[in-house]
Amino acid sequence: MKKLSVLSIISIVTAISVGCSAGSSTPSVENGSAAGSEKTTEVRVSWYGDANRNQIYNDTFDIIQKKLPDIKLIREFAAGNDYWTKLNTQVAGGNAPDMMVFTLDNLYDFAKRGQLADLQPYVDQGIIHLNDFNPAIVNSGKVDGKLYTVSQGNSILGTYYNKEIFKKAGLSEPDLNWTWEDFAQSMIAIHKALGSGVWGSEDLAGTNNIFQTFLKQRNKDLYKEDGSLGFEKSDMIEWFTLWDSMRQQGGVAPADISAEYKGKNEVEGILATGKVAVTMSASNRLKLFQNVMKDELGIVQCPYDKGRNAVRSAGRRLHGRLCEVQST
Repeated sequence: MKKLSVLSIISIVTAISVGCSAGSSTPSVENGSAAGSEKTTEVRVSWYGDANRNQIYNDTFDIIQKKLPDIKLIREFAAGNDYWTKLNTQVAGGNAPDMMVFTLDNLYDFAKRGQLADLQPYVDQGIIHLNDFNPAIVNSGKVDGKLYTVSQGNSILGTYYNKEIFKKAGLSEPDLNWTWEDFAQSMIAIHKALGSGVWGSEDLAGTNNIFQTFLKQRNKDLYKEDGSLGFEKSDMIEWFTLWDSMRQQGGVAPADISAEYKGKNEVEGILATGKVAVTMSASNRLKLFQNVMKDELGIVQCPYDKGRNAVRSAGRRLHGRLCEVQST
């Protein structure tokens, strides 16, 4: 059976009811032994995140459970990369949860393999209400015209930086006008000033949405509408050369350090532990990072591609367009 992919908690409430009445293959459990007694339908839901997010989801599902007593929610939680490893294994074995949290980074792959249910019929029936949702955000959950996920919101990619590390390194804090060239120079300068054990940035060379931001600043994208690559080889070479140059000069954390912190949550992450001064992530995660850090964080837009979409005088006006929208 195809599974429901829903990011919005509100949509989860309604979609659970949908999943239980739309020919679900989930087992029903007898609630009592008397003939004609009501049956309880088990619905498996899975999500990922840190301890705070886990608590929020559990509190929300507690409320849902009280409102829908004929449904038994089987909850499955995993942190970071463990979630995707587990989910891929479950999908391959035909044992995926009924409802899953997704990001737009991997939605396309699962949808193209026919492993997700189309939510549009439930929207058409008035079961899932999207009238107050931004159409652009709703459309971001579509693949080949079918609605596979509903976003609970969106934010903009931002650059978090540790103000104390910049101060110790004798550097000015970044502003809304900084370029990728400025970024690289600052990251290298931080390592040179502070020495071994502190690097400028987390190594984000292989992070798709940040590379996509770089491409969008060139009026390009990762993919075209037909699924073919939306950029040229020269773009990729320039991007990886930028990061390799920083890597060679200590501007980004080396491979062993990057591997050690890969997939860690905010508390245990490479930024919070003071190994690097900078990372890039969805702007709405700032409070999560700040809550686990003693040093004060600042946030600015992603660096821009000098001489292309952005000009220094228009930095603030173009901020919302320069960083890829993140659905959460």
